[in-house]
Amino acid sequence: MKCGAFAPMRKPAVKKGYLTPGFGASIMPLTTGQTGCQTTGPTQEGSQMPSARYKRMDPEVQRRILDTARAEFLQHGYEGASINRIIQAAGINKGSLYYYFEDKADLFVRVVQDAQDEMIRCVAALDLDEVLKDPPRDFWGYLENASLQKIAFAIHHPDLTRLSSDFLLQASKPGAPARFTAFMRQARDLLGTLLKMGQDQGAVRTDLPLEMLIDLGMAVSAIMNRPILEDISFLEGLGPEDIHGYAAPQLDMMRRMLHVPKGEALQ
Repeated sequence: MKCGAFAPMRKPAVKKGYLTPGFGASIMPLTTGQTGCQTTGPTQEGSQMPSARYKRMDPEVQRRILDTARAEFLQHGYEGASINRIIQAAGINKGSLYYYFEDKADLFVRVVQDAQDEMIRCVAALDLDEVLKDPPRDFWGYLENASLQKIAFAIHHPDLTRLSSDFLLQASKPGAPARFTAFMRQARDLLGTLLKMGQDQGAVRTDLPLEMLIDLGMAVSAIMNRPILEDISFLEGLGPEDIHGYAAPQLDMMRRMLHVPKGEALQ
């Protein structure tokens, strides 16, 4: 994928500090270069979990499996995707697949993670690992800029957006696979890291526990993104200005809940 496939989106005329949902309809730039959830070490001496073996896969084999799985998940969705079709199309046997992936849920998370990695290669502002090395002076300005770049990527890469949205929908269902829950927990941790950076700069309120702020952010995101998760074509049919207009109430609510008004210092 070429990062030049999308052009910077013209900045809409909105209040400074708005956050904009983008790739996968998620709120705020939460993706890092280390998006994969870590699994525990060997189950027994001399035996390693699939996650450890995945990291040492032959790059060409890994790319073939991920590309094949991505096509399958895009065409049939997570629930309708078939491991047998993936195996046949990738030209591997079932034993090889389960040597590197625990199950279909693990494979789906790896595909979504791979899509997110593509995004941060194109939009450096979304790599929180790098941002934390040199925190921006204007916390809300950074979020606005990063989010606008994120939404531009989402518009020009609808397939990747559909993958992430399908994952968020599946992860929100009762009884979702533990692998999905772990991946979402990491997104929660990243939101906490981001908000802590804002608190250190005096841009995010400190009069409430950080865990409460994270809960508020995650809850608002889940509620306001429900239409997109239920019908991804809603996002695909909108232009940049339309999407920002849809997001404005959500963004305003998020900022009003979390930010420290200018001239005030909450302790």
